[in-house]
Amino acid sequence: MGICFASRRLSSSAAAGNAINVQAAVNAASLSLTASAADITVASGLTASSGDATLRAYENLVINGAISATGTLTGTAGGAVSVNANVGANSVSLKANGGNLTLTFGVITGTTGITLATTGNFINNAGSDVLSVSSGKWLIYSTDPSKDTVGGLTPDFYQYAASIGTAVATTGNGLLYSLAPTLSVVLSGTLEKSYDGTTAATITAANATVSGLVNSDTVTLTASYASANAGSGITVTVAPASRMAAKLYTAMPEPRRW
Repeated sequence: MGICFASRRLSSSAAAGNAINVQAAVNAASLSLTASAADITVASGLTASSGDATLRAYENLVINGAISATGTLTGTAGGAVSVNANVGANSVSLKANGGNLTLTFGVITGTTGITLATTGNFINNAGSDVLSVSSGKWLIYSTDPSKDTVGGLTPDFYQYAASIGTAVATTGNGLLYSLAPTLSVVLSGTLEKSYDGTTAATITAANATVSGLVNSDTVTLTASYASANAGSGITVTVAPASRMAAKLYTAMPEPRRW
């Protein structure tokens, strides 16, 4: 049987060691649930009809019933977060501080934005349409792309060396990783050109071996001579062509004198 609190705020905190298990529908102006030393399991629907919904679990947060809020939905867990139902709010923030963040079923709708974060792995088994944002963007913070399951989500950008809360380096939807990959470029061979009065240099695959790329990334290298004058033994500086590539990888090739 549903419980209706249509015109007031519902706030509940479990005693130490006790879990919160929502077994019946709850409708209130705003919602706040705190399990200070255990799990929160939402087995039936939660509705914050005119405000925010906040769920804080010392251990795991399991969402098996739909949650709706007209304001902000915030869900945090000291362990893992699991979403198995539709979730919707003006903005949505879900954070797993000690485990994986797993999407198994349903759609997460955030009108102005969605932020998902985990200190573990992000696992999306709900498909490419699991996130819906109408006037904002979605951001997913995790650790290592090789350990995640993105489930068909297509980001506008990737960002590395980005722990939870790191400022976003560009616009659009993004996958952000705490992993800080190191780009290594080993230069070899001969680099030369006919005199043309410029410092432009052309580098080929024969001149550079690149390692350290992750997540199927690619990089284009540019090169320039230290001087436009004719001569030999002139220092050539090699760098990624993309400004974003330079931001995302922690080491750049050193200048080489050919």
